[in-house]
Amino acid sequence: SRWNRWNACRLCGQRYHGRMQWALGWACWQTYTCRDAVEYNWQRLCAMGVLGRGLKGVRRMKEALVVQEAEIATHKLLHPNSDGHRLGL
Repeated sequence: SRWNRWNACRLCGQRYHGRMQWALGWACWQTYTCRDAVEYNWQRLCAMGVLGRGLKGVRRMKEALVVQEAEIATHKLLHPNSDGHRLGL
């Protein structure tokens, strides 16, 4: 899937970690945050998840918490009848 490129190497399949995970988290967020049309809401939501995991990967827990709280709030706004089990936090 297109989201795997933010999480794992396309050549060997190894999951990114540490600074690489962090850098790709920011790159993902910057790629999808600039799209303002409604149909891109799910992409921004997924990008928040990638960014949050990247921040956790470099142990920036306070910042990761802020991003994940924003992800949860956005999910609730976009999917008010959902229980949130798909967030994967």
